[in-house]
Amino acid sequence: MFKLFQNKKHVLMAFYGFIVLAALVLATVVLLNVHSVLSLFEAALSLLSPVIYGLILAYFCNALMKKFERYIFGFIRSRKLRRIASISATYLAILLFIALLLLMIIPQIVSNIDRLTAALTDLFNQAASLFNEKFVELQVRFGFTSGFRLTFKTLTDFLASFGGADDSLASLPLTLLESVATIFLSLFFSTCVLYHKESISLGMKKLLALVLPHKGYRAVLKASRLTDRTFGRFFIGQIFDAMIVGVVMFLILGAIHLFTGEMRYYAVISVICAVTNVIPYFGPFIGGIPSAIIVLTDSLPMAIVFVLVVLIVQQIDGNIICPAIIGQAVGMSSLWVIIAITVTSELLGPIGMFIGVPLFSLFYAAVKFLVERRLEKKGLPTESAAYEHVIRSSNEAMQAEEPANNTAEPSNDAHAEEGKE
Repeated sequence: MFKLFQNKKHVLMAFYGFIVLAALVLATVVLLNVHSVLSLFEAALSLLSPVIYGLILAYFCNALMKKFERYIFGFIRSRKLRRIASISATYLAILLFIALLLLMIIPQIVSNIDRLTAALTDLFNQAASLFNEKFVELQVRFGFTSGFRLTFKTLTDFLASFGGADDSLASLPLTLLESVATIFLSLFFSTCVLYHKESISLGMKKLLALVLPHKGYRAVLKASRLTDRTFGRFFIGQIFDAMIVGVVMFLILGAIHLFTGEMRYYAVISVICAVTNVIPYFGPFIGGIPSAIIVLTDSLPMAIVFVLVVLIVQQIDGNIICPAIIGQAVGMSSLWVIIAITVTSELLGPIGMFIGVPLFSLFYAAVKFLVERRLEKKGLPTESAAYEHVIRSSNEAMQAEEPANNTAEPSNDAHAEEGKE
């Protein structure tokens, strides 16, 4: 028995067999207790949510912190003091930005909430009355009866059917307390990650070098750089682009309100357009339609002007601003972008609409990297334009063969007729 285990080949086979058997047993246990496993996974995610949120916050704050550290506090010789000053300035800038948004939005909402609510209610009643009238005409035309009538109550009942059945407010204080605790813990973890990011990165590389072979270690590092370059650059670029769009919309709509006095909710609308602009292609429609309805409560001409402003700003953003900021970070066609948003929104909900394109572009870049690497090993060109000549040559060859076959067939028939004569 001991001689058996002295053979390295037998030991390796036994090890792989044990791994496969353990994986099969684990998969069987998971499938038989899938609900318990999912509940345990949800509990673990809830417990680790401050850490996860802190890591995400640190990742997106890192770019701004590096700018502060390099250009603003570069004169500080002490690395620790420079890092502390940069982290503090980063969070202060974010808090000031959020406070500025709230100062712009809240006064408009508070001062016009009654008027806006009344106007939206009146607009809904007009639309419901028109819908009920047309619905009755359809009943008369097609000979059926229905007691359905569109009212505000039927709409609220329909929307409530998508939510939970428990509308009690008894757990509201506890929920607010948990939310506040999660926010502070997330800020704490993100601060620790930003301060120790170099040592954390070196520790992760050391661990990967321990458990992975050299090729696997290099592949993981390349994948992490690709992820940062594709996902991070796109998402941060989209946020910066959305901020520019929000500022431009705020200035234009604010000027219209200054001269006409009818675009009352220009700050709220600018924030809505900026937030939804992070979603490619669909974002302007998602933010523009409800904003146009809000403007419609003032007047129909202002709603038309708003739609024209949105179209002009989106054309400038799509053709000039966005390509200058993001560049070729995604590298996907419009069709793949639409597919990415559709699939990820179905899987992840509203969050999928925001992160779907960078996630899909990461997969797209990985597949492109593997394909080009395989082509290089075969000695073939990696540029797509190089294969246009090959396709054109093959098409020309096929077109040249068709006339030759057509001319060859009559000659055979002629020889056959001569033979018969």
